[in-house]
Amino acid sequence: MKGMLAAAIILMLSFSVYGQQETLISGDIESGGYGGLEVKFGEINGEWEVFVGGKGGWIINHQFVLGGAGYGMATEGETNPGTIVPYFNELFEMGYGGVLLAYINNSHKLIHLTVETLIGGGGISYYNHGDHIYLDSEFDDDAFFIVEPGVNFELNITRKLRFATGASYRITSGVEYLNLEDGDIGGPAINLMLKFGKF
Repeated sequence: MKGMLAAAIILMLSFSVYGQQETLISGDIESGGYGGLEVKFGEINGEWEVFVGGKGGWIINHQFVLGGAGYGMATEGETNPGTIVPYFNELFEMGYGGVLLAYINNSHKLIHLTVETLIGGGGISYYNHGDHIYLDSEFDDDAFFIVEPGVNFELNITRKLRFATGASYRITSGVEYLNLEDGDIGGPAINLMLKFGKF
């Protein structure tokens, strides 16, 4: 009998301790979401290029974001000319995307800070373009892994529209083609974005 009583007390204490467990998100969860267009000015192989894309996600309790993002290079990157074919420029195009994780600090404030990280992958397509004779031919491509942390300042324009600007840094792994390496593709970027949604 005493053994059963002791077991019951231990079980009750266990439930009591479990009930006091602390969690990152507690209580009722308020959900929101957003999507938007973004332009990035990023350094690629020593030159500043333009990326166009977008991102969006689920906003949890006005603070945490789980979503995705993707970008494509709107300009043409150039490697050293004549590496493969003399008198021809070797150009490349690049795109990347992945999962987006973010934290929004004081979302209700007129101007506030967001910290985010993109984790995903991308690809580069290379091709030749002749200086004197027109010739476009795609001849190789690369795939790479990317992590891009960033910090942005957001301005609440209306309840459903925000403008964000900030900076990010691409960290890549897997770029191995002629004279291009991870350090040539990775680098800083300046970001401009319009965000629409329920914040």
